[in-house]
Amino acid sequence: MNWKLVLSLFLITAGLQGFSQYSSSSGFEGYPIVLNGNSINYINVSNDIDVVLEQVNADHVSVLTKKENLKKLQITMIDGSLYLSTKHMAAGERLTVYVNVEELRAINLDGNAFAMSRGVIKAGSLRVRLGELAKAVIRTTGKLRVTSPKQYQVVQGENYYALQTFGN
Repeated sequence: MNWKLVLSLFLITAGLQGFSQYSSSSGFEGYPIVLNGNSINYINVSNDIDVVLEQVNADHVSVLTKKENLKKLQITMIDGSLYLSTKHMAAGERLTVYVNVEELRAINLDGNAFAMSRGVIKAGSLRVRLGELAKAVIRTTGKLRVTSPKQYQVVQGENYYALQTFGN
């Protein structure tokens, strides 16, 4: 099937879903982007995006953001990989995106992207790649494999590992 057709159908579905408000378990009220039952295994995040990760069951895998962010956010889903990037943003502006995951394997943070987990992400192994200015505070039950040009610390807690980055 033509990838442009698939992407168009996805964007139409996402746009239609933007009209129904949703409240997550954390109390955030936003607009869900339907992923048509796809699992998010890999997340790639670009500049000016703050990602909040939350562990959920398979039937609740989703991406949430505020309605006003939908025009500024480029969302692409290809074979379990979620790509988040910005468009038409003012200087210094940031977007917050909530990503509910079940089987996350890797997250790549480029530019000045930031990621944090709300609670502990259940994973056998989680690969985190940090760009020059990216930061992360992530807790996971699995081993953390980190690639970063900056200083970071992995701390073992009770039944989880935590990643904390330092510097600019």
